[in-house]
Amino acid sequence: MSKQYKISIKDTQTVTASNEDEAIQMVQETLNLANLNYNVEEVEKEKEYKYTYVFSEQTLDIRYYKVQSNKKLTRSEMQDIAWSVEQTEGETYTDKDGKATFGGTEYGDDAQYQMEEGSENLLDGDDYDW
Repeated sequence: MSKQYKISIKDTQTVTASNEDEAIQMVQETLNLANLNYNVEEVEKEKEYKYTYVFSEQTLDIRYYKVQSNKKLTRSEMQDIAWSVEQTEGETYTDKDGKATFGGTEYGDDAQYQMEEGSENLLDGDDYDW
């Protein structure tokens, strides 16, 4: 299984040149990759999901959530995953059923819900309808 790595190269070279372009060219010509200082860090691969559900919660505040899953979800399951994420823009939450990303809040008040994407992939089984 392949992994993803973030590699940073930390090195400083001093050259004498007529201008910046010449200095860059000199460094590129003399660069010895074997002697550079590398910092290697394994990074988690972005998991791909089969289904994506996007919905908004509107109170006069509007909160945006994106839920991704490899299985079809009920509204309740989708909301459980979404509402587990910290409500800070860009934050994510992942569990065995999927991943939620909080997209941000537009502030206002009076809760209403609207499916933005993926309603055709929701399973039946909830006793309410938006």
